[in-house]
Amino acid sequence: MSDIKKAFAKSIYKLALPLARVLLRYGVSYKEFAEFTKAAFVEAASEHKLDKRKQSISRISVLTGLSRVEVTKVVNAPPVDEQEMLSNNRAARVINGWRTDKKYLDSKKQPKILPITEGDINFSNLVKEHSGHLPYRAILDELNRVKAVEELPDGKLRLLASSYVPESSPTEKIKILGDATYDLIKTLEHNLEHGGKAARTQLTVSYDNLPQETAAELKRLLSKKSKKMILEVNEWLATQDRDMNQDVKGEGKIRAGVGVYYLEDELSPKDEDARDKG
Repeated sequence: MSDIKKAFAKSIYKLALPLARVLLRYGVSYKEFAEFTKAAFVEAASEHKLDKRKQSISRISVLTGLSRVEVTKVVNAPPVDEQEMLSNNRAARVINGWRTDKKYLDSKKQPKILPITEGDINFSNLVKEHSGHLPYRAILDELNRVKAVEELPDGKLRLLASSYVPESSPTEKIKILGDATYDLIKTLEHNLEHGGKAARTQLTVSYDNLPQETAAELKRLLSKKSKKMILEVNEWLATQDRDMNQDVKGEGKIRAGVGVYYLEDELSPKDEDARDKG
């Protein structure tokens, strides 16, 4: 086995272990997992062209190790809706617009209390401008469901949330698992091929002999500082997004942003022995 494959063997094991725990918890077997990943391998192999010619079924079969029958089945299956996977939630876009669009902010740059339909500055128009013209009632129902807004006695709406946090159902959590992991691995994939100024930011810091009290304090510190940073980045990006600001000029269409996560492992005696020997 080459050094590259040895390194991948270790990395894939570390990547797959927490994923396997989640899959087994929800009744997904290894066989089903392997079936789910076929489409990704076929798509990646389709992009791996030696020249400008269309990639053949036989070539994809050689690259992926799948049979020609399996490749053909995947190629003929309905495509995965990647745009849906990557698109922002419409409710999130409405909250974002409410917090960043100047006409929906008061003199203190706080979200205005909005009538639903009365006047020009209202919730209905906010939804039209920031949700892709979905019916305002559908967005309002969703914001009420996740307790992001408060309906006041006079019928107006007050924004309660700084961001859209969906109900913690297993389906929504699993979607977040896919979206967040996709973004992180895309960054790492880029950095495997690019260094220096072309590399994308990916920073991590951790220590492996901390008391529980320190971990609790770190969570509190990270929550405070990361929330402030994310809101600042959000406010700036909102001024640069063409959906939010039609005066923005420039070429191409890029999806870009930043993610923050807290990491924690409770080390077992086996982990401690490995650390001491390392």
